[in-house]
Amino acid sequence: RAAVLTALAAAALLIRPGAASAHAAFVSAQPEPGAELSSAPGVVVLTFSEPLIERLSSATVTDPDGRAFRGGPTGEREIRVPVSSNTPGVYDVAWVTVSPVDGHTLRGSFRFGVGVAPGPGSEGSTTDEPQPVDLLLSVGRTIEYAALLLAVGMLLLSRLARRRPTLAWVRPRLLPVLVVAFAGGTAVILGEAFLAGGAGSLSALDSYFLSGLPGLARLVRVGAEALTILTVLRRRSPVLAVGVALVALAAAGHAAAVSPRWWGITVDAVHLVAAGLWAGGILGLATLRPPGGWRQGEGRALLDRFTPVALTAFVLTIGFGALRGAQELTAFDDLFDTSYGR
Repeated sequence: RAAVLTALAAAALLIRPGAASAHAAFVSAQPEPGAELSSAPGVVVLTFSEPLIERLSSATVTDPDGRAFRGGPTGEREIRVPVSSNTPGVYDVAWVTVSPVDGHTLRGSFRFGVGVAPGPGSEGSTTDEPQPVDLLLSVGRTIEYAALLLAVGMLLLSRLARRRPTLAWVRPRLLPVLVVAFAGGTAVILGEAFLAGGAGSLSALDSYFLSGLPGLARLVRVGAEALTILTVLRRRSPVLAVGVALVALAAAGHAAAVSPRWWGITVDAVHLVAAGLWAGGILGLATLRPPGGWRQGEGRALLDRFTPVALTAFVLTIGFGALRGAQELTAFDDLFDTSYGR
């Protein structure tokens, strides 16, 4: 079975769709960064790698006299700034983008000169190094992922324990795990939204969450995590709600940028569920204390039931993880030449 699953995953790599890019990153500009012009351009045009959230993305051109000219997206991946100045000197360009695909905020700047050389460092840079708040969001995201995967593993163990003969001692404490997942998810989406919206106005939050499928998926994800808690409190199985949360987790990221969209989301969701079954299952086993230990009796019986599922899920995780990576990368060299590949 493992060999068949591996072969199917390898075959799927051959029919992968076009690659998705990472973040709404700066691609090019007219005039080019560092250019020396004889006269000022009537408009500065910036092009980016992904679609932009219109109300949260902008650029500002500041002329040598300190006058600022502001512009916004005029196309799916383009920002235009009209410049009504021809003053000789150095012009500063600063931009900020928010991608509806992953919700990340990037900032950058560069300079060009009119009648003068703009000087060293005029090519500018993109501010994508993690800031303290980004590290906090990463911690929250890690907690949310780990809690959701642990929840999947605990649900699997509960199911395995109901097989005959039943193992009554297998009672994973699911509620605290789901509360942690909800808290982590809420902190992440609110933190990202306030970063993208600057002052955190209601209109900025609307733009962030209602800008497309990924934005809506973030709300659905947290809503599903809240529903898992309510379901457990009512002493019902939260399997469906956990599944919705994992699919929404996949739809809230770059998987939604794959064409066709359903294919990218499906691959990522299967990858997450499979990881939950084996990795989350192992974490779930670590929370249990079988009578007589794991090497004999009922503890050994649970391990025997868990092992075939875990091995199959492990192979699926590798196969669909490789497929997910192939959706993001266009060539083998991208494994070493891009931050995503590395």
